[in-house]
Amino acid sequence: MPMRGVIFDLDGTLVDTEVVWNAALDDLLSSKYGQSFDLRTKPEMMGKPKEEAAAVFKRLYRLPTGVDDLIAERLASYARMREQMGVVQPMPGADALVRALHAAGVPLGVATSENRPRTEDTLRRLGWDALFSAVTVSDEVLRGKPAPDIYAEAARRLGCGARECVAVEDAPAGVESARAAGLKVIGVRDARWGVDLSAADLVVPSLTDLTVDRLRALVVTGNHP
Repeated sequence: MPMRGVIFDLDGTLVDTEVVWNAALDDLLSSKYGQSFDLRTKPEMMGKPKEEAAAVFKRLYRLPTGVDDLIAERLASYARMREQMGVVQPMPGADALVRALHAAGVPLGVATSENRPRTEDTLRRLGWDALFSAVTVSDEVLRGKPAPDIYAEAARRLGCGARECVAVEDAPAGVESARAAGLKVIGVRDARWGVDLSAADLVVPSLTDLTVDRLRALVVTGNHP
């Protein structure tokens, strides 16, 4: 069957926001709780909705704050760090791949645990807002990643069946979500974080390793040249 859509995760997949989150969590821990952020704990939080990520953060660092308050603290710290660190940069190869897919007539979607205002702001700043046909955020589905809801909804909004779509992800929760929804999944393994993406159908070190033809082959034949 032909490939009728590609759905990207946003943070850490298309844009290099994970470094901002690292700085934000370290700043929050050091300024309020007298701790430092340990990168070894990062994979447990990556790609999850804000409620689940905050709950994991609270447990790992034994924080006395309630989850709702911790969500607010995390988001406030992230906003400060994003302002200090400047415009978020695209991941290597992201701009070229997105534009190549759009030029080839492949509908593009975003499925992200971010909120809609920040997602749309990021796409606009990078000049991608006109390239994506559908944006789905975790607040718009019943269950966030790793449940399949967000990828099932993203495929529906693109107007294609799950088996006709490819998902591109950098986090284990996202890979699990997309696979559960029935999509073929490409995992982009960022060597900085060392997460396990072995459940993906194909794992690459960077978006620079992907082409339109390589994505199509994953759907049409199930193979990955």
